Amino acid sequence: MAAPAAVGQVYLMTLKGTMDGQLILNTQHYLLSNLTAPYTIDDVANDIDAWWRSLIVFPTPYGRYLFCLPPEYNHDQTWIQCIDPVRYRKKVFGGLGAGQSINSGKWANSGQTITRRGDLANRANIGSFHMVLPSTDPGAGGSISGLALAALSNMADVLKLTIPLAGAIGTMEPVLYHRQKVPNFSLITQTVAQTTVRTMHRRTVGLGK
Repeated sequence: MAAPAAVGQVYLMTLKGTMDGQLILNTQHYLLSNLTAPYTIDDVANDIDAWWRSLIVFPTPYGRYLFCLPPEYNHDQTWIQCIDPVRYRKKVFGGLGAGQSINSGKWANSGQTITRRGDLANRANIGSFHMVLPSTDPGAGGSISGLALAALSNMADVLKLTIPLAGAIGTMEPVLYHRQKVPNFSLITQTVAQTTVRTMHRRTVGLGK
């Protein structure tokens, strides 16, 4: 039987993908901010994944994600797990396949970035969401514009949206997670699609096992 869900739990969503033999992970945290009926952590995980697939937001959040990514990228799985105050084993959901950008991607370490911010002006209230850049020449001009920037801006909007649980019995708030701080989160109130091409350095040790 799955563990009960409770207000104050933090959930980690990991979008697991691959490109050129590299493991690529994108993460987003959610806070269970209210709950009016019995629920389990598996129920919460199911609702988060279902919302990302649903047409409540159009285009769907997963669709917006894939529109930002080149066809050489593949979304293999989504992992969702409660990580605070108790860490539970992740639940695995099937991926949605290849990126949908019309541009190819030849460099897995060339990236585009969305900045996530809370209300306070400190380091705990800012974080980044990095994705592979879909371009045949990602260094040209060092900037992102046109349709690529429009797709990135649409994805940025997703990262600040609240997720309703099924039956409107609760809500999941997008947050920046601080493991060693009290409180251990900052609500995401602003997201910005950055126009500068970034170089990404990857570390893939000890992830959600």
